[in-house]
Amino acid sequence: MRLAMSAMKSVLPTRRSARLAMAAFALSGVLSAVVVVGNVHPRSAAAAAKQSSTLSNPNLLSDPSFEQPGLRPWYAAPGQNWAVYQSSAAPVDDHYLETNSGSSSSPSVYQDVGAVPTVGQSYEGSVLLRSPSSTPITVALVLWGLGGSVTEVGQTQITVSSSTWTRYYTDIDVAKPGHTDLRLQIYLGAGTNLDVAGATLQDAGVSDAGFAQGLGPWRVDAGQNWVIYGSPSAPAGRYYLETNSGSSSSPSVYQDVSTTPVEGHSYQASVILRSPSSTPITVALVLWGLGGSANEVGQTQITVSSSAWTRYYTDFDVAKPGHNDLRLQIYLGAGTNLDIAGATIEDTGVADAGFDQPGTGPWTVSPGATSSIASGSGAVTGRTWLQTTTGGAASSSFYEDIATNPVAGHSYTASVFLRSVTGGPISVSVVIWALGGSATEVGQTQATVGASWQQYSTVLDVVNGGHSDLRLQVYLNTAGQTLAADAPSLPDVSIDPPLGPPSLIRGVGVYGPSSLQSISAAVNQGWSEIGETGGLGTTSSPYTSGLLSSPDLAAAKAISAANHPVTWLSFWTVSAPVANDTWHSDGYSAGQYVAAYLDSVSSRVKPAFVILDPEGYPNGEPNEYPGNSSDWASWIQGWSAGILSVDSSLTPALYVDQYEYSAFSISSLRLPVFVAIAPILGNYPGNGDSFTPGANVDGYSAFTAGCPAQSYETTMQSWGASYNTMQFADSGSDCGP
Repeated sequence: MRLAMSAMKSVLPTRRSARLAMAAFALSGVLSAVVVVGNVHPRSAAAAAKQSSTLSNPNLLSDPSFEQPGLRPWYAAPGQNWAVYQSSAAPVDDHYLETNSGSSSSPSVYQDVGAVPTVGQSYEGSVLLRSPSSTPITVALVLWGLGGSVTEVGQTQITVSSSTWTRYYTDIDVAKPGHTDLRLQIYLGAGTNLDVAGATLQDAGVSDAGFAQGLGPWRVDAGQNWVIYGSPSAPAGRYYLETNSGSSSSPSVYQDVSTTPVEGHSYQASVILRSPSSTPITVALVLWGLGGSANEVGQTQITVSSSAWTRYYTDFDVAKPGHNDLRLQIYLGAGTNLDIAGATIEDTGVADAGFDQPGTGPWTVSPGATSSIASGSGAVTGRTWLQTTTGGAASSSFYEDIATNPVAGHSYTASVFLRSVTGGPISVSVVIWALGGSATEVGQTQATVGASWQQYSTVLDVVNGGHSDLRLQVYLNTAGQTLAADAPSLPDVSIDPPLGPPSLIRGVGVYGPSSLQSISAAVNQGWSEIGETGGLGTTSSPYTSGLLSSPDLAAAKAISAANHPVTWLSFWTVSAPVANDTWHSDGYSAGQYVAAYLDSVSSRVKPAFVILDPEGYPNGEPNEYPGNSSDWASWIQGWSAGILSVDSSLTPALYVDQYEYSAFSISSLRLPVFVAIAPILGNYPGNGDSFTPGANVDGYSAFTAGCPAQSYETTMQSWGASYNTMQFADSGSDCGP
C-alpha cells in the first residue's frame, strides 16, 4: 500500500489535454423544461426486437478507488492539484483522491474505458464525493460516448457541500453507433478541495434508463398521466419521469428486458424515486422473471414521502429455468405524483442476495455466532434480511464463495447494505477475497455501522492469476450488538481488457525503424503501431542512455504529423546493476532518466508504453537479467516508480521472451508486458514451451516479417493480444499493412 501523500501535487497528462475542452460544455449546459408529454404509444415490432442474452454488469473501470501508484489510469487537467490519501476512514477500501482546481481553468478527473457501447442500451456511472471542509463546490458528473461520427453525453450537475461521503449518479442512453470508448469524468469548480472514491461504470441493464428517449421502451397503463422533465438537478443524467394514476385503476411503469436469467442466480433492480410534493405515495418495486413454465417475482413494498431523491431496490432468486425476459415494474398508488429516474437491473453475482432461501442458504456464518432471517417491511430489498451477532466472541463473520476465475489486472467491486438492529455503533470490515492459486489476495473496507440502512462497498484489484473463487465476507467486530445485512452484490467480471492506457489503437504494427524518414514512412504507410528503441544499456547508473540519433524524437515528430492515430511503443535497454547497487535502484534510476529524457523530447506527444528491455550492454557482453522472481519484481517496481516519479502520465511496461515470462512469474506483475516470439508464420504463443499468457500480456513483438505483410498480420492477430509489432529483417518499414 502507498503511504498518504503529505501535500498536493500537480500532474500534466499531456496526451489527454485536447479533450479537456469539453469541460466548458458540461458545466455551462442548462436544460429546458418539459421535453415530451403524452400517453403510451405502441412500440413497433422492429423496435421491440432484441437479441436475448444474459446480463453482464461488471464495473468497467480500472482502479476505481485509486489503489494503484500515481493517478493512472485516471487523468487530471494540466495545473490541477491532486493527492491520493491512505486512510482507514476511506469509504471504499483505504484510499481516496483529493483534488482542487489549482491553476487549471477546466479542472476534472476522468478515466476512459475502451468499450463499444450498444446502441439503445444505457450505462450508469457513479462516484462517492465529499467536500472535506464542507465548503460548497459545484460538480458535473459526466458520462461520454466517444468515437464514431457523433459524441454523446449524459451528465448530472450537483453541489457537494457536506463532509459526509455521498454517492452521486449519472447515465447515458446510447443512441448513436460507432463509439469506441466510454469516459467517466468529474468536473469541479474552482478553489475548494473535492474528495473522490468508489467510482463505478456499469451497463445499466435496461434501455433508456435516464428517459432521454422520452418514454422509449417504457410502458404505462392506459389512462395514466406522465411527462418527461429535463433538469440539471435530476439525480441521474438530465431527465426524469413524472407520473400519476390519472384514470387508470392499475397504474405502473415498466420495461421488459430480453435476457436469459440464469437458474440459481439473484437479480437486483433499483430505481431513484421521490414524491415531489412530499405527499406519501405507496409504491411496489417489482422484478419479474417472465416466460418458461412459470413466472417468478420479487418485490419491495415502500412508501415514498420525501421530495429528496432516494434509491430503492428489489431482487429475486431464479428458481425455475426457461425465462426469456426480466421485467422491472413500478406500481404506484392513486392520485399523487411520483418522480422516477436512474433505473438499473443487474446480476448480483451472489446467490440468495435477498436472504430468501431456507436457513442461511449459501451463506456461511462463523461458528459460535448467532444468526436468523428477519422478515418485514423494513428490508432494503424484498421482505427478508440476515441478522447476526458475535455470540459472545470478540468477532464473527458471514460469507459466500463464488466459483469464478478472477482475472489478474482487473478490479472487483462488492457492496452490501448494513444496519445496527440494536442501535449501537458496530465496527465492521467488508472484504473481498480472491482464493486459490499461489497467493490469496484481499481488499477490505473498515466502517462503523449505525441504526439506518447504508450501503458499504469495497474493491479488490487482482494482481495474481490462478484464483478459483471470490469470497464476499462481512466481519462483525463489536460484541453485544446485532448486525442486519441485505442486498449484497459482487457482479462477476468476464472481460479481459489490456492494462495499458485507454483509447489506444489496437492491432499489429511495425518495430525497428529509427530515423525520422523511416518512422514517417511507416506512419504514412498506415501502420497504427510503431515500436522503436530509444536507448541502450550502460555499465553504470542510470544503466541506460538515449541514442544520439534519438529515435524517440523522430517518433514524436512523425506521429505529430500523422493523419491517423498511432500507438507508440518506446523500448529501452537497461543493463544489470553493478556492485553496491540493487535491482530496485537500478530500475529506479533508469526509469527517472528515461522519463526525463522523454519529457525533453516532447511535452505534447508521449509514447503509449515505456518498455524496459533486459538485453544487457551495448558492447557485446552477454545479456544479464535477474535470476529469480523476487529480483524481477524488485527491478520492475523500481522501473515503474522511477518513471512515475518524473511523469505520471507515462505507462511503464516490460519486454521479455517466453522463457523469462514463464520462469520468473512475470504473469504476477501489475504492468503491461510485451513478449518476444519468433518466427511468425506457423507459430503461436506457447508453441513448444511452457509459456501461457496471463492477463498482463498486452502485446507480442515478433521476428521476422516479410512483404506482403498481410499473412504476418493475420497470424499475429490470431494470438489475441492488443498492441503488437513485427520486425522486418532490415528493421525498416519495407511495406505497408
